[in-house]
Order: sequence, then structure tokens, then C-alpha cells
Amino acid sequence: MSDPSEDHDKDNFYNQLSAATQSIPPHDILIVLGDFNASSGTYDNVGGVLGPFGSGSPNNNTDRMITYSGMHDLTVLGSWFRRLDVRRWTRYSNDGFTKKELDHILTRQ
Repeated sequence: MSDPSEDHDKDNFYNQLSAATQSIPPHDILIVLGDFNASSGTYDNVGGVLGPFGSGSPNNNTDRMITYSGMHDLTVLGSWFRRLDVRRWTRYSNDGFTKKELDHILTRQ
């Protein structure tokens, strides 16, 4: 299944987001909220970006979110806390089976 957005559109988004992130002084609190259309997945070690409670199957958007987070010393908060599934999933498919966690909160470590 392909993503609805073109790769160059995603690159432009992350370039603009990176520029905005770099403009925030390092001593300020930084919180990035959004629908990154990415699953946090389950990785062994991503340098403090992801915790042990990620979910879903990683995709192209996951790689972009992790790369962006790593470049800016951000962590994906939802992956650090064990939660009931009913509080984890942000999208339910009409097929009744497919559930995804797409909305994420990123913050400085």
C-alpha cells in the first residue's frame, strides 16, 4: 500500500518542520504534536527516540519521523508508556480489524 503523499512533499514538510524546530532555543520547552501517519513500531534501540512500548508496523513515514526526532534530540512520548489498546489507537479502519496509532507527541528529552 502506497502513501497518498509524494516523497518530495514529505521531504518538504520535514525540511520546513526542521527549520522551525531549529529556530527554537535549546533551553525552551519544545512539544511537537501531529498526525505523522507513522507507527512508532518496535525497534531495539533508536538512541532514546523510541521507548519499549511502540506499536504497529514501521513504514516509510516511521523512518522519516524517527530521523527527524533523532536530528533534533526529540523523543516519541507514546512509546515510553504502557497503555491499554483503547487509549493507544487513533485510527480505526472500516474493516473492523485494522487499528493504527498515527498521532504522536514529540518532545525534547
